[in-house]
Amino acid sequence: MPQTALDAPQSDPSACAEDQPLRHGFTARALARLANYAATQYRYPTPVPWDERRDVAWSAMAEHLYTSAEPPAYWDLIRAGWNVITVHTRKHRSTHGQTPHGSAPQFHRYWKLAAAPTHSPEERVVERLALDQIWAALTPRNQELIRALYDHGDYTAAAESLGLPVSSFYSLISRARRAFTALWLEGETPTRAWGNDVRTGRDRPKHVTTTARQRTRKRTHRDQGSDSGTPATPNP
Repeated sequence: MPQTALDAPQSDPSACAEDQPLRHGFTARALARLANYAATQYRYPTPVPWDERRDVAWSAMAEHLYTSAEPPAYWDLIRAGWNVITVHTRKHRSTHGQTPHGSAPQFHRYWKLAAAPTHSPEERVVERLALDQIWAALTPRNQELIRALYDHGDYTAAAESLGLPVSSFYSLISRARRAFTALWLEGETPTRAWGNDVRTGRDRPKHVTTTARQRTRKRTHRDQGSDSGTPATPNP
């Protein structure tokens, strides 16, 4: 009995599509395998689920593949996937109030108040009472240092109001802050300070390395000007 077209074995359209070349000899199947590898072998902690990591990695690899003038190496595509997973992880943490060091207290505090049916004054009252109790427990010297910085808003002015050198005031106010933090977080492990307190109006001396680099840059510019016949910039 002759075989008809209906009796012939049918090929899988999806399988054929996966084996079709996309660009530079890469197929969709090969790109999917690389995306799976990038999602599985991503070496940094991330809250992003595996399937989401795979999808963003696949998109980044496809974009890198189609924007490359030359055929990219396998590791170039994998690194493109890893890079976008890192960016996606940061956005995910920012959206959910997380940092690489843990949760962000201010984020949770804001949404706890904003999402509540009614605003409760409990937290503000507790903090105000705690502040009064901590202030009373500080030594008079620490109170004087903190109040001077609060009143003047500038380290130099605060130091002058107390008749102290600025360097001494830096050291003393740092101790006062540590004493305040220890009382505020009594029973807990105090975290280290994040960032630097840079206030307007503060006379910050230049670092020696910065000054040396600026002088070298000016000297080079002056020498280049003399060699080219153009007048050099006079020193102030």
